Amino acid sequence: LEADTVDQLIEYIEWTARLFPGIKKEMVYGIIIGRDFGNQDIKKQEVIDRLQKYNLIYNLSCYTYSVDENSKIIFNKLKI
Repeated sequence: LEADTVDQLIEYIEWTARLFPGIKKEMVYGIIIGRDFGNQDIKKQEVIDRLQKYNLIYNLSCYTYSVDENSKIIFNKLKI
C-alpha cells in the first residue's frame, strides 16, 4: 500500500459519482486492500495520514492482509 493509492481511489470515487445519475460521492464507499506493512512504519503512517485527510469527505476503509503458517489469509482493518 502506498499513499498514492488513496489518491487514486479518490479519483475513482469522483469518476463513479459523475458516471451514474443521482449518485453523490458520499454514497460511494472506497475500500483499499493491500498486504500488511511489515516493518514499514513510515509508509503505514503516510497511508493513515492520507486516509485521515480525505475521510471527512469520502467513505474510506483500508484493510491489510497477511498469510499465516497454515496458508490462511487474515484481514485487519487499518485504524485511522
